[in-house]
Amino acid sequence: MKKENNPKEQTTIRLSPELKERIQKEADRKGMSFNELVLIILNDWIAPKK
Repeated sequence: MKKENNPKEQTTIRLSPELKERIQKEADRKGMSFNELVLIILNDWIAPKK
């Protein structure tokens, strides 16, 4: 089994069905997983603004 250099924590978030569907459709459109898109959205939201 491969060891990860960047360990991850698992968490649960509650989304309305409508928001979950919007995120999933956008992830599908971009050819990425739901999780990947959520991580991008969260990182962009908290990234320091320059």
